[in-house]
Amino acid sequence: MVKKTTETAVVSEAAAEEVVTAIKGFNKDWTCRGFQYAIGETYKHDGHVEACRAGFHAIEGNPFEVFWYYPAATSVFADVDQRGSLCRHDDDSKIASAEITIKAEVALPEIIRRGIDFVFAKVKAMKADQTSSGDRSTAATSGDRSTAATSGYQSTAATSGDRSTAATSGDRSTAATSGDASSSMATGEDVRVRADKDGCVLCIHEIRWNGSTYAHFDAAFGVTGKDGIKAGVLYRCEGGKLIPAEAA
Repeated sequence: MVKKTTETAVVSEAAAEEVVTAIKGFNKDWTCRGFQYAIGETYKHDGHVEACRAGFHAIEGNPFEVFWYYPAATSVFADVDQRGSLCRHDDDSKIASAEITIKAEVALPEIIRRGIDFVFAKVKAMKADQTSSGDRSTAATSGDRSTAATSGYQSTAATSGDRSTAATSGDRSTAATSGDASSSMATGEDVRVRADKDGCVLCIHEIRWNGSTYAHFDAAFGVTGKDGIKAGVLYRCEGGKLIPAEAA
């Protein structure tokens, strides 16, 4: 993966039988930092293991973090197993290992689904001063790698830091991001998403009341700068596609 600013890391000697399941990004030709990988193969690194410096790298936490290192529009991804000496990064959920097995390719929609599940599980666990649950409420952040979340009707979640996430779960709500490599997602009825930079993930899950409960109605995702999805445009969901909201 592409090297980031050097941060401290925690190193542990994993038991031989311990296996960490993670997701890894690659260039379109299945290379990473000049090394050629292949599905179904296992690779070993001899010597020192350190996140961002040495060993095989992947993401074991928030699936969206893989986009920080490999843009969604120009990369391929795979589930991997990591073993041996492990080194975890303090700044995110990147992990380096002495051994890695490339299990299977993961399509972008599956990464998006996992990311949505991860983020909204995190939102539910956040304290009251970190999220907003009232109708017509607003949650906003400006720091890098931050999360803004709302769960009320006609609410807004907005972030301006790089690698951040804006998430809403209320009807007629809006999620918007302006930082690089960020994610904007919304679930509810008649919701909107927007990202102001290319390479950001947009997700909408439309649900409708069926008389007894809310049920799946429609869903769409996209990456700004790919397949006609433009940065700075507010989108809604229609027929499994992201449609500019002004076209409603």
